Amino acid sequence: MTAGLTQSEQFVAWLCERAFLQLWTHPNPLRKKGKELCDCLVVCGDHVIVISVKEIEYRETGDATGWKRWTSSAN
Repeated sequence: MTAGLTQSEQFVAWLCERAFLQLWTHPNPLRKKGKELCDCLVVCGDHVIVISVKEIEYRETGDATGWKRWTSSAN
C-alpha cells in the first residue's frame, strides 16, 4: 500500500513512485521527534523536490468570507 493518510497524500506518493522511481522517492519522511517533514521527498544527486499536500475543503458562505477563509487556510 502507498504511504499517506489522506487520499491526496496517497495519490502524490503513488504518482512520485511511478514518475521518479522508487529509489529516489521518500514518502512521508520524518524529522526529529517523529514529526513529518513533508508528504513526499524526491532526491536525485544535487536535485531535491519537496512536495507538501494540503487537503482543505472550501465551504460556501454566500459571500467573500468563505473564499477568504479558504485562501488563508490553504496558504
